[in-house]
Amino acid sequence: MKAKLQGVAGHRLLLVTALAAFLLLFSARTLFSSSRGPGAASRLSGDGSCSKLPAPVAEALVHYATSNVTPQQTAAEIGVSLRVLQRRSPCNFLVFGLGHDSPMWAALNHGGRPGDRFSKAFLCDAYLTEQVGRIRHFVIPSHREKPGTPFCPQN
Repeated sequence: MKAKLQGVAGHRLLLVTALAAFLLLFSARTLFSSSRGPGAASRLSGDGSCSKLPAPVAEALVHYATSNVTPQQTAAEIGVSLRVLQRRSPCNFLVFGLGHDSPMWAALNHGGRPGDRFSKAFLCDAYLTEQVGRIRHFVIPSHREKPGTPFCPQN
């Protein structure tokens, strides 16, 4: 009986020792890696500055991460416009979406703004004469006086 108790105690002692060694190694690894962390981070960023994600990109990411909607265009169709924007943006392209793809187009054309006279003449004066109310409530970055106002001013 005494030998059996000594065997169980030996296993417990071995288990406790192994657990203590694991925790000691884990703690040491954490301490040493965190002391090297800032130096490694500054080497990766180069100048040490951090740039924010552009607002349209962040909004598009959140929109599509939480959206359950099927895209209105195929990946190939979107890819054509994407390649043009990658080569030429930011430009004064009139690039926007009128549905669930609006955040995507705003993000892809980040920094670009359509020409005020063209976008107003094309969308508000020409297109909206037949499609009353379809664009008036969308927010398109162009000739708006302040953010959040409708694209086409009501006359």
